Amino acid sequence: MLVYKTSFFSVYFGDAQSSLPRDFLMTPCRKEELWQEKPLGAIKTQLQLEDLVFLKQTHSTLGEVVSDENLSALMRYKPEGDFLITQRAQTGLGVYTADCLPIVVYDKAHNVMGMCHAGWMGTVHKVIVHMLQRMQKEYGTDLEQIQILFGPSAQACCYEVQEDFRGHLKDFSFQERVLHERSGKLYFDIPLCNKLQLLECGVKPEQCDFSYNTCTICVDGFCSNRRNRESMNRQLTVAVLNKKI
Repeated sequence: MLVYKTSFFSVYFGDAQSSLPRDFLMTPCRKEELWQEKPLGAIKTQLQLEDLVFLKQTHSTLGEVVSDENLSALMRYKPEGDFLITQRAQTGLGVYTADCLPIVVYDKAHNVMGMCHAGWMGTVHKVIVHMLQRMQKEYGTDLEQIQILFGPSAQACCYEVQEDFRGHLKDFSFQERVLHERSGKLYFDIPLCNKLQLLECGVKPEQCDFSYNTCTICVDGFCSNRRNRESMNRQLTVAVLNKKI
């Protein structure tokens, strides 16, 4: 695992060694039960968390705003959704992945944190764009003032798709840039597809940080559904605002 930390926000990028079962992460539980799980207890300590929110991920474009008013309900019931945004300090926003792409967005002008789960389905339905639009609506986020970190995910070196996958990208002007043909096989570039969507929204390339975007399929030490379909374990990405401004 790796921890990215600034004075304003921190991000935990997990791996297979600190993974948890998917069923546990999708099942509602009390906060005291949450911290009994060793990986989550360690994350709480490292990131100085008071609370930690996960949703029941369904590869959708749905998301939730985490506030004082709805925090308890979100933790208790875990509604369906694939992004979280908040202005609440010491509250971790979490996603769990095994080849899908976790994307962290920090709005430094308004001290807002966003966390997005982008698998291929969420990517082609522009879940990252939906999250940014919600941040703009709720907090007035200026896209020129955001910082974006991409976590571990499948990459174009390994993420093979079938020929009919092209149909999912027919409305994208950059279709040919995110599909790569090698030795008669077709590969999809999830990180690039999300980056190009961000650029179309007005985000600049230098705002996107791929330092933590390791390929989960060909690099040992990460959960990968493509490499091991038997495993239900998922690695975690957790982002938190360190203080209220």
